[in-house]
Amino acid sequence: NEEEAAEARAKKHESKFYEISKAAKRIWEELRCRTCTPVRREELLAQLTNVVKGNIKQLIFAHDTSRVIECMEHLGTAVHRNMIFDEVKDIIVPMTKSKYAKFMVKQILRNGTSEQKQHVIKAFSTHVVTLLHHADAAAILEVIYNEYANALQRSWLLQEFYSRDLALFKKDKVMTFADALAESEDRARMIENLKETLMKIIGKPVIRHSIIHHVMLEFFKNADASSRSEMIHALGASLVEMLHTKDGSRVAMHCIWHSSAKDRKAIIKSFKTYVAKIAREEHGHMVLLSIFDCVDDTKLIEGAIISELLKEPLDLLIDPHGQRVLAYLVAPRDARIFHPHVVEILKEGDSSTTSKKTPRYASSNFTKQLLVHLARQSVTT
Repeated sequence: NEEEAAEARAKKHESKFYEISKAAKRIWEELRCRTCTPVRREELLAQLTNVVKGNIKQLIFAHDTSRVIECMEHLGTAVHRNMIFDEVKDIIVPMTKSKYAKFMVKQILRNGTSEQKQHVIKAFSTHVVTLLHHADAAAILEVIYNEYANALQRSWLLQEFYSRDLALFKKDKVMTFADALAESEDRARMIENLKETLMKIIGKPVIRHSIIHHVMLEFFKNADASSRSEMIHALGASLVEMLHTKDGSRVAMHCIWHSSAKDRKAIIKSFKTYVAKIAREEHGHMVLLSIFDCVDDTKLIEGAIISELLKEPLDLLIDPHGQRVLAYLVAPRDARIFHPHVVEILKEGDSSTTSKKTPRYASSNFTKQLLVHLARQSVTT
């Protein structure tokens, strides 16, 4: 009957795959040895090609044979790489979600031709938002966004966040969220859709990715006060995971500027134990400056921020970013210390309706505390 015939075919296929896998691994064991000579390597690659050709789609997903194909791609010539690519080019997206096949996608991006790299980037079309919910695929998307996509391609990736229509029918130009809103017939709906998309990502490992930080910043620049407040409340303690990128730190600054006193307090408390590290980060230290500008709760600042800074004052003084943080407490926005561009960024928070009207947190008491701590450390070192 049909069931028995199907079962017989499955067993035959399984047996065939087992034999192919066994033969491929036997060749691979010798091929991967450092003692393998160039001449012998060429012979083994030819043998391996005969064994795996036509079966790479299956082999690439298995934990053992995926390493065989990776080795073939790494040690082989352009002919071998092209053969592998031709067999897997239609399954790029499933490969990015595989614990083992994802490494081949990375190798194609690293070693492939320009056309092959472009093919991989295009394979993500219409899948960007859904793939961000898969850790392995999201990591590859992050690499593509930062290292391989050009400005227009990055815009295409970002457009998929803005609306379903843009995901399907991308504009052939670099487009920001503001541009998309200007062309939309329902601005409020587009903002709401982006908010819902981002809300689903908060709390997941993907929150560390720069592509998310960029989209999040676009949202904050264009959202209404109500939507912005919802996002700030949802982000909360997750912000500490975003401070390592330029866009991520700007998102955190927007949260500090526009949050309620309750949310702002929760955000600042979540930084505790990370403060000294944040102060030494190229982008993260700007968030501390924005906190000093607009938070008038002296007890909170001294307890959650300054007390942490004073644990490592010498380390901060020899770090260029740490120096800025300490200097800002003594001489905020001093033109002799801070570049006009830095001051302009910080001024964006001056108009906030939820922050104190007069920026600057300059504690005369802090200067005294700093000198005491430095004196103590100089005596003990």
